[in-house]
Amino acid sequence: MRQEVEEVIYFWAEKGVDGFRLDVINLISKQQDFPNDDIGDGRRFYTDGPRVHEYLQQISDAVFQKYGSVTVGEMSSTTLEHCQQYSSLDGKELSMVFNFHHLKVDYPNGEKWTKAPFDFIELKQIFNHWQTGLNGQGWGALFWCNHDQPRVVSRLGDDETTALNRPRCWRHQYI
Repeated sequence: MRQEVEEVIYFWAEKGVDGFRLDVINLISKQQDFPNDDIGDGRRFYTDGPRVHEYLQQISDAVFQKYGSVTVGEMSSTTLEHCQQYSSLDGKELSMVFNFHHLKVDYPNGEKWTKAPFDFIELKQIFNHWQTGLNGQGWGALFWCNHDQPRVVSRLGDDETTALNRPRCWRHQYI
């Protein structure tokens, strides 16, 4: 499977693609004894697995380094310490990483697709933790939302004001 992934990346790099986004890339290595998780949801057995760094370095050596590719890795349920290693300045694995910790500040009880008051203080603390933690260690990519999350305008926008302004927007098309 890893060889096939390398071949796909190589195909696109040969066509001139300069950068690659690797979705949930820290989930590509799992414990091979497949233990049950009696105290959690199993993430600890498939996140940041025992050979993930080896696998990323293989892909990087085989393709990314050869073509000078920019790589960004989506990191699911990981820690700052792991992200420092994934995006270390030596460039052996990924160019940069991003995570979802900041998107959970308005999830009541951690439940996605539900809405709670947005905690801007906590948001600032999370950004500060990650930005200062990666400073001089690795490179973090910032984003507000993606296809896996409710849109930021839905989360932070003012529905009442939006509803009032919508008819005005239609009129502007004809000006």
